[in-house]
Amino acid sequence: MFKELLAEDIEKGIRGENNGIPTGFPILDSNINGIQKSLYTIVGGNSGTGKTSFVDLAYVLNPYKWLIENKNKTNIKIKWIYNSMERNTKYKLAKWVCLKIFQDHKIIIDVPTMLGWQGKKFEIESGLKDLIFKSGEYFDEMFDSGVIDIQEGTINPTGLRNRVIDFAKANGEMVQVNEFTRRYVPKDPNLMVIVVNDHVGKLSGERSFSDKEILDKHSEFMGDIRDRYGYTIVDISQFNRSIGSVDRMKNKTVSPEPDDFKGSGDMYENADVALGLFNPYKFKINDFLGYDIPKFVAKGGENRFRSVSIIKNSYGADDIIIGMNFLGENGNFRELPTAEMFNTKPEYYKKAINFE
Repeated sequence: MFKELLAEDIEKGIRGENNGIPTGFPILDSNINGIQKSLYTIVGGNSGTGKTSFVDLAYVLNPYKWLIENKNKTNIKIKWIYNSMERNTKYKLAKWVCLKIFQDHKIIIDVPTMLGWQGKKFEIESGLKDLIFKSGEYFDEMFDSGVIDIQEGTINPTGLRNRVIDFAKANGEMVQVNEFTRRYVPKDPNLMVIVVNDHVGKLSGERSFSDKEILDKHSEFMGDIRDRYGYTIVDISQFNRSIGSVDRMKNKTVSPEPDDFKGSGDMYENADVALGLFNPYKFKINDFLGYDIPKFVAKGGENRFRSVSIIKNSYGADDIIIGMNFLGENGNFRELPTAEMFNTKPEYYKKAINFE
């Protein structure tokens, strides 16, 4: 049994073939082991914490960039099945282009400015227009390559499951290993399939299920897909309102906890990794992890601080909170130096505000 189940993986690990894919966040990766096959991750947070932006960066854009940069060094391939139940592709792509422009040229531009809405911050001149369309070509290549498939609109748990299973059937088959065991064999063993569901609170009704039963059924299906096909699952979930309750505010225990995942304890139990995003400034918390939170607020009111908590981690340490610098205009995140370094060098706050 041991050799049958683990020998091949152990040999791959010795050859350095099980390193997975980095999220682009070194501290986070050192604890959750990057992105691996057959892992189920849930990412939760309140509205406005940047959940979708974080997942897009950590589980799509940074891995895609890594894939491009390492195409001659790795056999790994990635396919994203992205179920976008809240935002349409057009506006998601617009935000990704804003991020790409900042990464390449250090120009901060948001979607309203790029699209000329009433809330725009400045006019788009010819030079910036050229950068926008040049950056768009990067994503044209991404979509044209077929590595990502974004499906818009709400869907029920069974429909979402069938969408993923249809892909699995087209790209592999179940084989009989012995009298009692069947195993999925992919056509390409180097292909990592990442299923992103944004967000699960938007799943549509199924039969007479309650909201909790819908989430429980979805979680059951995603756990089965992880185990049966070896796919990587990333669910985005809205936190419930208890995080801001009077009792928790009094006890100053408002950082994310297991019970904050909305509606379904099963989803938390089925997951291998649970991450929680948090904005302490929204709860009027001025001292968080030793950081002076108001000093992360820019003159225009933009709050540049978030945290990511590792709430559950089946194969590593949990109860770890990482300070993050957040650029809301384009959804960029980066890990922060320690609070001690900020307190020793106050100029770090200015750098965080300007994302320097």
